[in-house]
Amino acid sequence: MRDHYNPWRLFCIDDEAGTVICDYPEGARKPSIPLSYAEETMHGFEYMLAAQMISRGMIDRGLELIAGVRDKYDGEKRNPFNEIECGNNYARSMATFSFIPLFEGFKFDLVHGMIGFDPIIKGDFRGLWSLDPAWGNVVVTDKTLFVNIIDGELKLKELGVPFDNVCEVVVDGRKLRPDEYGFAGKTVRFNSGISFKRKIEIR
Repeated sequence: MRDHYNPWRLFCIDDEAGTVICDYPEGARKPSIPLSYAEETMHGFEYMLAAQMISRGMIDRGLELIAGVRDKYDGEKRNPFNEIECGNNYARSMATFSFIPLFEGFKFDLVHGMIGFDPIIKGDFRGLWSLDPAWGNVVVTDKTLFVNIIDGELKLKELGVPFDNVCEVVVDGRKLRPDEYGFAGKTVRFNSGISFKRKIEIR
């Protein structure tokens, strides 16, 4: 940002990396009064753009944007727990929480009793999930999915999985019979619905 002209607030300076709100390419007419804050970098918007890029498959570019923000808040240059934007501890940086369900490929529709996971980065994966009736973590390997509840209880009719085949479903330690569930389109459908408090294991 050392050579970038910014007459507004400075959240990014010198040799730090940042993403500006709006730019006017060479040859384009720049209004005498441009878009407000056009030359600024605002972390909440940077995170939002990073999330959009990641969701469109531009994972490396999105992570580059995230690193550009976090490198500024390394504990030496700035407080790592206070990303300043319009003020201290500004709420818009909470857009970072969108990366959790995004990387998990987490989807849910509690009205219809459905949740699902399909991480965008393949291989072993661990993450958190949180819904109104329960929250916990998820562990994915190339052949297994573990949906763990840390607190609460969840009623399900469908569970989306990142696999093309399922040979075993275990709910709170009980292996379901083949007539208790079906599988199609990467979705396990529980014929009579289930309620679980601890763990679902899919293999």
